[in-house]
Amino acid sequence: LFDTHKPPEELRKEFLNCMMMTSPGPHAFLLILKMNRITEQEKKTLHYLKEIFGGDQFLSHTIIVITRKEDFEETALKGTEKANEDIHELFQATLETSPDLHHMVMQCKNRCFLLSNRGRVDGTKRTDQANQLLSLILEMTQANENTFYSYQ
Repeated sequence: LFDTHKPPEELRKEFLNCMMMTSPGPHAFLLILKMNRITEQEKKTLHYLKEIFGGDQFLSHTIIVITRKEDFEETALKGTEKANEDIHELFQATLETSPDLHHMVMQCKNRCFLLSNRGRVDGTKRTDQANQLLSLILEMTQANENTFYSYQ
């Protein structure tokens, strides 16, 4: 969003054109963030998207995907005896110390997916992650009563 030379109004028009191509509307938005780096621009991204797409309706169709899960695992488990502890429990504890990220996840109804970037593209790890993410999208879609996003 912010790595462009286009003015905000032109970006808004492009977003609206994309929405028209997904008619009647998308079932899910994925907001991709890097684990160890939440920049000021990324903090503003969710607010900006809410302005464009309409707040709560947009958020009810959004999942935050956090990349570089492996970096988090190495940092969180380094020098501890937590090797068998669930990574998602460790992530929840980390959210408590990162108010900006915690707020973003809360706005998206705690829908967050940790994605590892390591591994072969054709490996089973990638397939498993894709299936897990698709399951989360399906759960969200069912929670939204199978409705698609619509800016009304």
